[in-house]
Amino acid sequence: MHLSRSESLVDLFGSVARENSESISVAGGGESITYGELDRRSDGLARRIRALAPGGPVFVGVVADRSPGSVVGMMAILKAGHAYVPLDPYYPLERLHYLLDDAQVSLVVGPRDITESFAPQHLGVLDPREIPREAAPEAAPEETAGVSDVRIAGSDPAYMIYTSGSTGNPKGCVVTHANVLSMLRAALPLFDVSADDRWSIFHSMSFDFSVWELWGAFAKGGRATLVPADATQTPEAFIDFLAAEKITVLNQVPSVFRHLAKAHAERPAALPALRHIIFGGEKVDLDCVRRFSLSCGNRAPEFTNMYGITEITVHATFKRLTDADFESGISSPIGRPLSNLSISIRDEHGVELPPGETGEMWITGDGVARGYHRRPDTTQKSFVRLSDEFTGTRYYRSGDLARALPGGEFEYVGRADQQVKVMGFRIELGEIEEVLKRHPYVEDAVVALVPDRTGAKSLVACFVRRIEDDQQVIRELRSYASSKLPRHMAPNRFRAFDEFPLNNSGKTDRKALMATFH
Repeated sequence: MHLSRSESLVDLFGSVARENSESISVAGGGESITYGELDRRSDGLARRIRALAPGGPVFVGVVADRSPGSVVGMMAILKAGHAYVPLDPYYPLERLHYLLDDAQVSLVVGPRDITESFAPQHLGVLDPREIPREAAPEAAPEETAGVSDVRIAGSDPAYMIYTSGSTGNPKGCVVTHANVLSMLRAALPLFDVSADDRWSIFHSMSFDFSVWELWGAFAKGGRATLVPADATQTPEAFIDFLAAEKITVLNQVPSVFRHLAKAHAERPAALPALRHIIFGGEKVDLDCVRRFSLSCGNRAPEFTNMYGITEITVHATFKRLTDADFESGISSPIGRPLSNLSISIRDEHGVELPPGETGEMWITGDGVARGYHRRPDTTQKSFVRLSDEFTGTRYYRSGDLARALPGGEFEYVGRADQQVKVMGFRIELGEIEEVLKRHPYVEDAVVALVPDRTGAKSLVACFVRRIEDDQQVIRELRSYASSKLPRHMAPNRFRAFDEFPLNNSGKTDRKALMATFH
């Protein structure tokens, strides 16, 4: 009901908060905030944001530190009529500086001791902890002015999340309020969730899976519980968290779920409250899901696979996994498009292919994002119109390969380019390669996702060295990569070469290079 009437995420939250003012909205780090308190605190912070950044909408940075305060900051930025740019404090300093500069951020919201560790001195810093819970009577008029006069259109940007870029630099994808509302209207009715549900917020705000986790809970008046950073790293601790918090809705990237499933096999009765496990971010592991389901006996949760990407607003398809899917022989069933989107399978020339043939997924509908910030050429290449440049249907070319199955469902096949997914993050291998090539000991670099003896895949960096001491180069290159790249993009293994094999065109023969790992 709230979703159908809302024109923005701020409208949606306001209507839910009024009806659930005493219910817990978000919890974490020993703190819990009711809907009413989150509404009041974000109002007060939004006034300060408006005083420092009038007009707009503009991009405002928010520290994504897994605290309720980060949610207050995000909500306040939206209420101020602006769009948030999540800044993960665990990212390397160089990357954070790039995001701030590329997004043209002039104001960062977050704890001062964290923001001052990475924000240049010329940027404004607004610490939510320094804002009184209620506006002080003696505050400046412009700071006590209400935010009710801020008009937010559905076409206004809500957030910008950076995805990996092939040039060596990430690119910011701009997503609107209307995009998110469209996704929620299409996806939420497919789940029997209510205000009684407790959603875990496992993913960082810098990963768009968190948009679904947080707003899925908020749209229904449910509780969003932030997973502590240490619990995201240890499956046993994560199970303890899920059990203690009585989590009912869990969203997982399949590669992370494998570790959880292994730990759960030792404690199959540990999670009786869990009702939904929703997969996204990468190819689902059906064998792992089946083993988890069997270990639960007759108390197994429902399993759902949802293919999606940042540029179409989190989710594009829906597939409830059943025993029949485990036996179907289809390796990665992603189901049907959500009602706000449609998907066609096309060849490299944009010609639609018949069912059964493998091609690229072209996606159109209300979930398709605005495009890439300050990247007109890249936007034009990826967000295309058919038939007419100005009035034709607008598609996002996903770069993902799939085939249409009988009955209207789809099977995911893989990437069409050098883009891969690691822990749900979409990564351009070229970006990692460009970073490694900047090291003075490296002549050339190729990065690939390579399986080890157990079948688990990890990022492997192959490099042509400039000096002879392999171990020294690997030690320095490992440290260098960790200082320049987020943890999920830093290669796990390194291999030195005198030179790379070349193909007939004189280019690096990646296929031959990868063959050396077998």
